[in-house]
Amino acid sequence: VVSHDQLDYHYAPPLRVLYRETYRLTKAIPLRRAGHLLTVSRWGAAFLRGPMGLRDTTFVTNGVDPGQFRPATPEDRAALRESLGFTRFTVLIPGRFTPEKNQWMSVRAARHAPELDFVFVGDMDSSVGTLAQAALNSGTRLPMRRIFAGGGPVFPRTLELLSRAAPQAELVSVYGSTEAEPIAHQSWQAVTPADQARTRQGGGLLAGKPVPELHALVLPQQAGPLEYRNFTALQGAALAPGQVGELLVSGGHVHPGYLDGRGDEETKWKDPGGDVVWHRTGDAATFDEQGRLWLMGRAGKSVQDEHGELFPFAVEAAAMTHPAVRRVALLPGKRVLCVEWENEPDSTLKEMLAWAHLHEIRSVRRIPLDRRHNAKVDYVQLQKQLG
Repeated sequence: VVSHDQLDYHYAPPLRVLYRETYRLTKAIPLRRAGHLLTVSRWGAAFLRGPMGLRDTTFVTNGVDPGQFRPATPEDRAALRESLGFTRFTVLIPGRFTPEKNQWMSVRAARHAPELDFVFVGDMDSSVGTLAQAALNSGTRLPMRRIFAGGGPVFPRTLELLSRAAPQAELVSVYGSTEAEPIAHQSWQAVTPADQARTRQGGGLLAGKPVPELHALVLPQQAGPLEYRNFTALQGAALAPGQVGELLVSGGHVHPGYLDGRGDEETKWKDPGGDVVWHRTGDAATFDEQGRLWLMGRAGKSVQDEHGELFPFAVEAAAMTHPAVRRVALLPGKRVLCVEWENEPDSTLKEMLAWAHLHEIRSVRRIPLDRRHNAKVDYVQLQKQLG
């Protein structure tokens, strides 16, 4: 087992004792079944070997291969700082937006150090919204000048909350993947009422223009490896704006392949006439006339029946604009929408989604999220939950 979790926290002594005992009785139990443990920090190894009694633990250096990831030059770093607007001493706060990371304390510290720039880097969009709501409930304004939100679907409601909690901040939603980060970004201040109406009518979630460091194409959706003879054939197959297909990207920061080449045949296309590798994101998307990407969900997952083609994420993004909705999920292959409500069910949702020709809107107590990000719907668990 390889553990890269935050293992110990700098709590006050009474809380530290409680935390360690809780960890020993919960997370440490499955670790004891492992033949050996690897962790990427010395203090993590000391924590597992000591208080947790897991003697078969080894510390290994956590780093990157400079052959794959070239370290930035001083000129690169200066250009990046300028592009991001980092003109003063900058404090970087990395970590998922979850209670145990305690970003709220850093926010409070930032209010007392206006001469510094604090940069919060993390994922879990749902918790970003929670942070904004907590600030609004307490009458506190978040002292950020610029907020980049990503790591999961960033719905308009979250950006609206953030705009109220940090009215002076520039808000930017970021779209990307493990293999290519970022792919596109979109300023919330530049989103128009027409853009929001498009989302409500099933046009998808606006991701913005692709970053200049990469190239992007939308190709017809297909299963199996891509068989294009050369780049001319690949480019010739690209769909026109307004047509939905699978998004492919290439560029210097797009990862060219996986360990030992496993999965490359299905997820990569390499130009036979050169070294350029295109990554298949697996996301269904379309370009608009302005060159902006709109996300429609996972490629190959649309519902096709007598009413036409329905993209699940397009329905979910539209439903998430309704104020009574907390979370939604369209059941795979069906026009059945599961809804976790903020409070009571609201019949106006069905009217709003009339264009989707839903067969049923089913109220559920809770829609499960994936354990890794806590931001994406766990459809397998949802199906089990529904029986």
